This record gives sequence, C-alpha cells and structure tokens, in this order.
Amino acid sequence: MAFLDMAHLLFFSREEDFHAARNVLSSSQRYLEVIEAPRFCAGFVPPVILLSGHKNELRAELKRHDVAFCGLVQYLRRTTRQLDGGPPRSMWKEILGALTTESVRDSASDPTRLRIELRTKLNFSGLIPLMAALVRGGAYNPQVPSLAIEEGHRLIAFFPDSVVISRCDDVYDFWFQLRCSVELICEAFEKKHFIEPVQEPRQGIGAIEIFRRLPATNCGKCGFATCMEFAVALFTQKTILELCTPLLEQDMNLRRESLLWLLQTVGLRCT
Repeated sequence: MAFLDMAHLLFFSREEDFHAARNVLSSSQRYLEVIEAPRFCAGFVPPVILLSGHKNELRAELKRHDVAFCGLVQYLRRTTRQLDGGPPRSMWKEILGALTTESVRDSASDPTRLRIELRTKLNFSGLIPLMAALVRGGAYNPQVPSLAIEEGHRLIAFFPDSVVISRCDDVYDFWFQLRCSVELICEAFEKKHFIEPVQEPRQGIGAIEIFRRLPATNCGKCGFATCMEFAVALFTQKTILELCTPLLEQDMNLRRESLLWLLQTVGLRCT
C-alpha cells in the first residue's frame, strides 16, 4: 500500500474510546482500517485503528474532537508467525479482573520497536514470587515484588498491578507476548499450592539492558572510557547514574526515565 510511509496505529484504553475515534475518523478522507485482536487475546484489549496521515495532524484532529487514546505509533509489521489459537482461559478474569492499556510508545531502548504498559484491575503480587519459580533467569526483586524476564530481544516486566512489554516487534508481536504473559500468571495461580515462592532476589538482567538506555557517546565524562564500562559499573553498583551528565540533558529525558525504571525494577541502586 502506497500510504504505508504515513500509516499509523491508534491504540485505546477503553472500548468506548475506540468507537468514538472510529466515528470521528470515518468521516475523513484518510485511509482507515480496524484491526481486531486475534481470538487468543479475546477480551484483553480493544481493537486498534490503522490510518493514514501525519502524526501531528492526527493528534490535532483527535484532540479537536476530544477523543481519548493511549498511543499513536508508526505502523510497521515484522511478525510473520501465524496468530492462531483458542481464546484465553476464563480464569484470567478471576485473577486480574481486567486489563487496561495505559500507554503505547516507541521503546527508549530501541525506538524501532514498541513499549506497551498495561494495568490490571486486581493486584496479583502474591503470584509474582511463584512466577519467579516457574521461569529461569530474569531479575526478581522481592521487595516490590517485581519480575523482569527476557524473551528474545524483548523485556517483559511484571508488577503487582501492571505488566510492561518492551521492544515488541509490532502490534501482532504485542498480542502474542501479552497472551504468553497472561498464561504465565495463570500457571502460577494454578500451581500455587505445589510450588515454593522465591524469597531471594535474582539479578538475571545484566549490563546490556543498562547500556541500551545510555547515550552511547563514549564521552568519558563519567570517568569510564566507554558507555559499556559505565553500564557494567552501574550493574555492579560501583558508580552512580548522576555521573552520566549527557543523560541529564533535556532530550535524554525518555532514556533517563527508562533507565531509572529498569534499575528500580531489577532492584539496583538508582543514586
């Protein structure tokens, strides 16, 4: 399709926001297509809208009509796997209540991919120590509790009332990872009487994740020759984040926020 250079995906927190946006945008001359979540994600999230146009123009039009949305990102499809499978087990609603997409944006650690944050209606903190027992590796912080695991190039983090899926390839990959994440939560719930919760912290997310969020200037202002050396020092708690002065600049806010989030998630000192 010729319009793909200007194609964007519009995400919503609520079903009613999706319907409002479709009504508003259907009357315009731009290309519009509704993309439903696959059957195996039924009930998790509202549909998304694929539409043509410049991002700033789309934002202005939606604001003019007072339409709420939680993300507007450039359309890209990398996923080639078949998104087949039956609907999710009904127990997920008993455990999580509901899922609400809070935000969708480009990932700070890889701007060509997506970062999606979802909120759960019910707190599932009691299951996170059990989830840590079900997976190998990852970073587990029992104080929160939080669990961060790597799935290929993706980073998926679980908190008492939220799930963050970082570096999704595209919306289709997001749906697949979301279903897998919910399945892990359900498995912990099913096996809660048969497995021992993890009590000790686990530092299975290494310096590479820190490095992904640094400026990559190798300026040496922190006292280390390269950003990679600084990342290792942060991971081993031999330095502090404030020594990376380029990260304090205004245009680095997103990277800094992402790095602070990561350090807190895996239980490392931030200052």
